[in-house]
Amino acid sequence: MIYEPLMHAGVDLILQIQQAVPYFDGIMLFFSFLGLEDFYILLVSFIFFCVDQRFAIRFLLLLSLSSFINSVAKLALHSPRPYWWDARIQGLATETSYGPPSGHSQNAVAVWGYLAHWGAGLKQNGTALIWIACGFIAFMISFSRMYLGVHFPHSIVLGWIIGAILLLAFIHYIDRAWRWYHQQSTAMQITLPLLFAGIAIAVPIFIRMLLEQNARLDNPIWAVNAAADQPDAIIAPRSLESMISNLAVFSATLIGAAFYERQAHFKIDDAWLRRLARFVLALIGVMVIRIGLSALFPREPELPAMILRFVRYSLMVLWAVWLAPLLFIRIGLAERAPQP
Repeated sequence: MIYEPLMHAGVDLILQIQQAVPYFDGIMLFFSFLGLEDFYILLVSFIFFCVDQRFAIRFLLLLSLSSFINSVAKLALHSPRPYWWDARIQGLATETSYGPPSGHSQNAVAVWGYLAHWGAGLKQNGTALIWIACGFIAFMISFSRMYLGVHFPHSIVLGWIIGAILLLAFIHYIDRAWRWYHQQSTAMQITLPLLFAGIAIAVPIFIRMLLEQNARLDNPIWAVNAAADQPDAIIAPRSLESMISNLAVFSATLIGAAFYERQAHFKIDDAWLRRLARFVLALIGVMVIRIGLSALFPREPELPAMILRFVRYSLMVLWAVWLAPLLFIRIGLAERAPQP
């Protein structure tokens, strides 16, 4: 492994961190939670129903795109996490995918950087404070992953680099891409995201086939070390689940946004009680779809399970971005906004 010296150095640093600050598990798990899917569902839903719908849609596009790229990069590098690689490191969080690049760190730079960019654009004063606050959160999310024993330092740095590139590219191109997409016909607005998802998923499938054809097997000690810390978690680093989920979110966000703009664009400047009511009701719907269909849909065999997973995540997004706002307008919980 070409960066094995980095892994040895990383193990030494992680051991020092875990030994130097052994009583901060709760704090580090909290910051790690700020990089999990559960938290982002809460955050994006709150922004969409209570603050700014268009920013929430763009935020979700960036998050899902970054997460997909990260999952593909993990598969391509097929490298272990610290607590898989060295039994001396305590794994304080359950992770089943490959390690580098760190998805938490990559998304922290991309989405918290985009949040800071948006927040700074709303205020003439205090922009430095917004950037400092978001930068601190992004750093602590990244640092927590080392403390928890699930990422090497080089994995975090690589995540930062990819996240920064994505952030800059997204800020530069999103307005032009958004205008172009909304100039397309309804049929194209549905077809293009689904076509992109179909082409994009071929990339990790091809990488996985190459690994298998070239007998690139994972070291069995990784599963043994992982089970020592997380006996109930079975690592599945070559699973396509996260890629499918993120492609579903990305494509459904684009499709849902197109219908939202035409049919369900609602005013956001009403009373906070109404905003929070929309947020809570929409969130309940998201969780019913997420948990309910997860219990109903099978996990094997892989092909139908992946198709149904794509359906489940697509329905979650379409409900939140399009169907819930349409329902709220019709029952009087939201007021339709004039067409821009």
